[in-house]
Amino acid sequence: MSVTESAPELFTQTDHGDEPHRLIILTPAASTWLQDLAARYRRLRSGTMIEPSALSLDGVEILDIESLKSRLATSQLAARRGGNFDVLRSDLGEVLLHYVGQELGGFQYGYQSIRDRELRNLPGRSLDQIGVKMAVGPSGKTTISLMLGEAKVSADKKIPPSVVDAKDDSLSKSHAKQLSDVTATAEKIWHAYRFCVDEETQQLFGLAVTMFEQAHPQLTVHATSALVRPSSAGTVEDFGSYRDNPDQFDGAIVDFYILRADSDDIEALVDDFIDLASVDSLEATQ
Repeated sequence: MSVTESAPELFTQTDHGDEPHRLIILTPAASTWLQDLAARYRRLRSGTMIEPSALSLDGVEILDIESLKSRLATSQLAARRGGNFDVLRSDLGEVLLHYVGQELGGFQYGYQSIRDRELRNLPGRSLDQIGVKMAVGPSGKTTISLMLGEAKVSADKKIPPSVVDAKDDSLSKSHAKQLSDVTATAEKIWHAYRFCVDEETQQLFGLAVTMFEQAHPQLTVHATSALVRPSSAGTVEDFGSYRDNPDQFDGAIVDFYILRADSDDIEALVDDFIDLASVDSLEATQ
């Protein structure tokens, strides 16, 4: 077990995995951790391919930049519904997944359900996130890493919570299906390829999906999970079968991040998350 500081230092990490697998419990190290995730969520939901400019007609300004960005964010942030099927609960898990994948894992993204889904109040129906990165292996050869990412939020008192192993759409069953059904998963990676916003990421996605279809030895697949738990939970037992049997995932490396929140009330945490994301000045202060 090792303890390190995340960068940026939003969380302290405690790793309970055996190499090459990582089973990491995150605990808040900064009082602004939820505000930072909320700012990331706002940027993801209201980002545009082209930087917005003021709206004018015949030289007369109709809508200034700040008002335009505010209206855009209001139209794209999910509405709070409450309960286990609230899309904002899912979005909190997905924005954590985005953070750990990008900031801690170094992955680059194509399609991202949290950003690119068509309807703001319905969750995506596919993989939550697909990421890619390039590295140099021990032999000196270039390797490509492919991240298949899934996220959940659970206040379930069961240990591990049902979303880890028991449910039909649990993390482990989803990953097992993705890894066994190569054709279906490859189609999802090709879909993500279409949403790349820069040439380098697009090339990496093209390499990753081609190598995934061929079971190429220079491709490493990561079965990545992010799980938000209340402060009274989030123990090593919550890793479930990812801890007991990481070899079940057809040679994929397990990266499982559990965030033990600093609140025992998940519903109140989600309320605070969307309240913070709805503040117009939030993005400007990050």
